[in-house]
Amino acid sequence: MELSNSQAVGESDPAWLPYWQLLSRWWLIVLIVTVVAAVATWCTTKYYAQKWYQATAALTPVAKPLTPGGAAFMGASAAGGLLDLLGGSSMTDTNAQEYMSILKSYAFTVSMAERHQPILAFATDLNDGVPPPTQWQLFSIVNGHFGCDYNLKTGNLNLSFVAKTRDEAQRILGYYVDDLRDKLRGREMHDAGVAVASLRDEINKTSDSLLQSQLYELMASQVQREKLAQVEADFAFTVIEPPMVPDNVFSPHPTRNAFVVILFVPLVIFGTLRALERLTQMSAEARRRTGASGRGLIDAPPVD
Repeated sequence: MELSNSQAVGESDPAWLPYWQLLSRWWLIVLIVTVVAAVATWCTTKYYAQKWYQATAALTPVAKPLTPGGAAFMGASAAGGLLDLLGGSSMTDTNAQEYMSILKSYAFTVSMAERHQPILAFATDLNDGVPPPTQWQLFSIVNGHFGCDYNLKTGNLNLSFVAKTRDEAQRILGYYVDDLRDKLRGREMHDAGVAVASLRDEINKTSDSLLQSQLYELMASQVQREKLAQVEADFAFTVIEPPMVPDNVFSPHPTRNAFVVILFVPLVIFGTLRALERLTQMSAEARRRTGASGRGLIDAPPVD
């Protein structure tokens, strides 16, 4: 009967009462541990953790690609302007998506790393001083620290690279910009050269003077296209902001980490204390039941 009364009283208590009682007994310990952990985290992050710096650059893809002939050039410009007015995807957006795919691709990253020794040194440093054994690991390391996104409002392609030093981050991001332009320029020159060779073959095959004249015009346009791609400094895109690194550290953030510790350490401590208290209660309840069963066996009358 007494056990039933105590159970009734326990059931009538608010659900939060055990937690409040536990907190009232341990609040000072929780506070001290939280403050010590937050201060230690801040000091460790500020003075001992590895600093990372982020280089950024902004590019604007050329909205009017080199095309053979003035009519086609004007047509492409008019189509791009019409799509912009209608809210659709313009040629600039298409170029930006293509550039992002190239920059994040396996072939481009590995080729760039093999051409530039600082990128290999960067990957080796992050691989515990050992050169990456496979090209895929090399790609994973380098690509994991590179980022790019396209801003629809500004029309800019934003690039970033994170490294241990400012100079390293700025240098490697510069390789991305330069190698992307070289790749696009080389592809344009190759395509124009193939078109010129094909047009020359057609001119040699035909005897129609009017058709030959038109083919010569097309071939001249392709030659002009090739030369422009070769000499134009801002080919394919314009560098709005060259690779630069701000003075502040990209990561880690001492204040942010300390704030996270302040949020989670009390929860972890309180949860641990609650679990230990619950285990203690369950153990005491089990011993009490075991003792009651033993007394019941002793007090039971002997069986004749």
